[in-house]
Amino acid sequence: MVECNMTTDQNDMAVMIFSHDSEERTHVDGCEPPKCYRHDIMYNCGLQQVVAAVDATVSCKQPFTYECKHTLVKNDAAWFNRAGEARYYLGDVNRSVTEFTCECSLTNCTDTLESCNCDINDQVWRADTGYVTYSPDLPITAVAFGDLGKTYEEGYHTIGKLYCYG
Repeated sequence: MVECNMTTDQNDMAVMIFSHDSEERTHVDGCEPPKCYRHDIMYNCGLQQVVAAVDATVSCKQPFTYECKHTLVKNDAAWFNRAGEARYYLGDVNRSVTEFTCECSLTNCTDTLESCNCDINDQVWRADTGYVTYSPDLPITAVAFGDLGKTYEEGYHTIGKLYCYG
């Protein structure tokens, strides 16, 4: 079910919660070339209304998780902003990067030589997760992944509801 909901948080600040059709953990269909799998996200309220709400609020955040086994994100993944432009960051990292970069690169990626946990590219289930908080890029409108063409390569994405405050 998709919905638009307006409520208040514990500080009595208005919170708008935007649901979409892709909130469930979604298996990424196998294909090998970079960004060959694409999943578009549809918001119940319509993209224009969501963008207007994002632009009118104090702050917004949207969670994004990619679970991976033997798949890369560095050159193989992207998410797309409100204008349909590819973005390669997850969390509070440098937004101008051209290779996918995750929040763990600032603190605690499993392998300190990698900028995302998934770039370890082994047979262990790993995850990269974070919030997109840069309002001009919100909401997330699509995700794309690659490096999933072999039977032992697998991934799941979860894009959470968009939360806007104020």
